[in-house]
Amino acid sequence: MKRQLFLLLLISFCTQAQKFTFIASNKEYNEYEQLPKNTRLDSVQAQNSINNKILAFSTRLKRDLRQISWEALNVFRPSITVFVESIDLHKPHHIIYYITYQDTTVKNTYRSMYLKLVDEKWHADIQNAITHSLKDYSSLPPQSIHTVSLTYTKKDFKTYIRKFDPSTTTSLELENFGLTEIPQEVFAFKNLKKLSLKDNYISKVTIRKKDFPHLENLSLQGNLLNEKSGKFWNIKILNLIDNQYESLPKIGKKTDHILLATNFIKELNRKDIKRLKNSSNVNLYLNQLTYLPRSIKKLKKTKEIDLYRNQLQEIPKEIIKMKNLETLAISYNKLNNLPGNLHSMSNLKTLYAHHNHLEHLPSLPPNLELLDLGFNRLEAVDQPIKTLKNLKSVELAGNKITGNIDFILDLPKLEEVYIWNNPIPEDLLLRLTEKLQAKQVTVK
Repeated sequence: MKRQLFLLLLISFCTQAQKFTFIASNKEYNEYEQLPKNTRLDSVQAQNSINNKILAFSTRLKRDLRQISWEALNVFRPSITVFVESIDLHKPHHIIYYITYQDTTVKNTYRSMYLKLVDEKWHADIQNAITHSLKDYSSLPPQSIHTVSLTYTKKDFKTYIRKFDPSTTTSLELENFGLTEIPQEVFAFKNLKKLSLKDNYISKVTIRKKDFPHLENLSLQGNLLNEKSGKFWNIKILNLIDNQYESLPKIGKKTDHILLATNFIKELNRKDIKRLKNSSNVNLYLNQLTYLPRSIKKLKKTKEIDLYRNQLQEIPKEIIKMKNLETLAISYNKLNNLPGNLHSMSNLKTLYAHHNHLEHLPSLPPNLELLDLGFNRLEAVDQPIKTLKNLKSVELAGNKITGNIDFILDLPKLEEVYIWNNPIPEDLLLRLTEKLQAKQVTVK
């Protein structure tokens, strides 16, 4: 069967109704268009292009669904999580809604009834949100199956918060309560070290040291925050994944881990770099960055930076000035080359650069332990890799390597190698595999 993709969106909500399920299927949308055929892309690269479109669509759809005026529809605010999966199906293009009500304050939470109708205005608003998303992300496979699962769960915040003693509680999880702000009751917990407000509807927040003097770990993942929402001072680990940031928020000098994956950040300017200069871990996965500023060299303390699934076409040579960088993740971009001076990054141990357009490799950092270059357009890799004496894992699958790669046998610390989906002659590949396995190296 031809491999097809479908989008599974699991949306959890809070309300006061009983549990029921409604299913409406075969909702066709003409906005979907088939991906343009590109003979230069092999099947794996084409599949990757489709995956990126699906991810972009799902991110936009989550934002649109959060903009619905749920109160006007007599429905409590939803919390949204999106999953992307792949299946093999030959079915007509359609969308399925699964809408479930559940009241957690009732002992028999599994009791359910099935209704055939849903308020037309409510249903129309959900449909409009989906259609709005499709305007920007319409090139999805025309026969994909898109499943929207909606679950409404009643959770009583005031009852829940009374279970905890403000004077002794150091960790508090207030996830999925439909909150639009941090409740006043929370500010009584002065000894908090960790606070999670994940999957709510908070759009404005300012965290001051006097509010939570011991707070080190704050999660506001899955809310409605943007760059105008407020400031975050002195938070060591700050999780702002899956919000609506188009530029970097204001963070404190003590922020060590900043997680901004699945937002809409388009650029990093000098002020942004200045805000990040004390962070050891920077996560910008699945944003909309098209370039990195030369001032990135000022991130002297950064040990790990995740730039997966952006739109980067090059990496500035100034990145080598990030002397403490140990992990560089630049996979799923549009890179044709890596910086020619990359070998001078002596502390770099992990490099993820798979699913790009790389045709050639420069000299690589000498202390690499994990190197993932899968699904590029590489033909020759021996010269840059054979000098990497600390390499434990190397991924070369999905390239255009044709010749003898026996140099891998001379890597003294190698534990695993991925070389499938290359046009290497079968006899050479079989012989190499046998030799590697004899050395207890895992071959895939």
